[in-house]
Amino acid sequence: MNATTTNQTNQPPLVQGLPILGNTLNMINAPIDFIVEQYHKLGPVFKINTVNQQIIFIAGHEANQFLSRAANDYLITKEIWGGFGKSIGAEKFLVALDGEEHFKMRKIMMRGFSPRMLTNRIPAVAELTRKMVLKKLKNKGEIKVTSFIQRLVCEQLGILLANKAPGKYYKPLAFYVRTLLNVNIVRMWPRVALYRPKFLIAQERANKFGEKIIYEHLTAPKPEAPDLIDDLLQAVYEEGLELTRPELLLAVIGPFLAGMDTVTNTLATMIYALAKHRDVLKRLQKEVDDLFANGLPEVKDLNNMPIMHATLMETLRRYPVAPMVPRTVGEPFEFAGYRFEKGQTVYMAQGVTHFLPELFPNPYEFDIDRHLPPRNEYRQKGALSPYGLGAHKCLGFQLGELQMMLTMATLIHMVDFKLTPANYELKMQTIPTLGPEAGFKVQLVPRNIHKRFTAK
Repeated sequence: MNATTTNQTNQPPLVQGLPILGNTLNMINAPIDFIVEQYHKLGPVFKINTVNQQIIFIAGHEANQFLSRAANDYLITKEIWGGFGKSIGAEKFLVALDGEEHFKMRKIMMRGFSPRMLTNRIPAVAELTRKMVLKKLKNKGEIKVTSFIQRLVCEQLGILLANKAPGKYYKPLAFYVRTLLNVNIVRMWPRVALYRPKFLIAQERANKFGEKIIYEHLTAPKPEAPDLIDDLLQAVYEEGLELTRPELLLAVIGPFLAGMDTVTNTLATMIYALAKHRDVLKRLQKEVDDLFANGLPEVKDLNNMPIMHATLMETLRRYPVAPMVPRTVGEPFEFAGYRFEKGQTVYMAQGVTHFLPELFPNPYEFDIDRHLPPRNEYRQKGALSPYGLGAHKCLGFQLGELQMMLTMATLIHMVDFKLTPANYELKMQTIPTLGPEAGFKVQLVPRNIHKRFTAK
């Protein structure tokens, strides 16, 4: 509980907006810049109006520290994510669970999302990346970055978490996930989108992919290399975890839901930053070429890439893909002189700290050295929070970091990135997550495409 004296009749300040629209356009066009500006003007608690709801924000360094300690006690996700599951007949899934139920499900899935999943799969992930790059180089080498990376990430997630790349199921799976997010979480698409033929066909195809994964794991298990699906099926069929068929299918497809947009947008913005900041790219090229000199890296090698890690941390800081997340107040609490009542919706704007000069000097400058000794600014408690706060912090963030570092290392070793056009300035889209616009392009220029990747 915050020690500040609370006036229970005091209301958070309201940001002024347009008639009817309120602050909707601000949230669509530049949400993080808008929220940071309001934090500086109004303090750590404020509210805005959009077309269909009023939103209360909690933001700032003290807020991040408070929420890291207390979010589990006062804030829940069921009310936010419950509608997502109900729309497809699944009420029990990880992000919609709280308390003991969430802890139990998280424990079941913990090994499947751990960094060890990459240990024996590095050759497969690197080879997939190599083949996709070569295919694009045969076709002039120009790529639409977001769509290229999303396809690559989706295939990688299949290999890492389910031992099965989506292949022909990629497009319906991507559309299925995006529609569910836009209707139920972002709430920018009408519910009628869930009844349109295109969605229903995509849902059927996504479920068929899930059924194939389950069938193959049950009929041809790989005990030498168990994955997330093996752990889920063991919990259901051997340990008594009660899941309906839609809930099991959602758990199987869940990894794609969790990583498809977040990993994609982080990698896409990282490519932009490197193409823009050639000095950083040159430093990374040397580190990566040294890494591949003796064959494919191992997990321990990926964990010993200071320039790559610093570049990833700076990308996550400067271009956060989830700078704010919605929660429902489960138990009343007080913070910064305001009382929050049960049932209220609040947004934890943990990404605001990424742009506070007292934590990150010159915060709008892309500077990887802020994450290297002696500065190590990312280690300040509550300063960098790209994966959420509290019990619902991203379960697979460590695996995700390794996946992103391996992917970028493979790409950087094979090709150079040139912006198209050369003076391009990044434009961001906000739906369903914050990331580069669909039209963002780069030219892939060959570097080491003659080399095949072999394990050490």
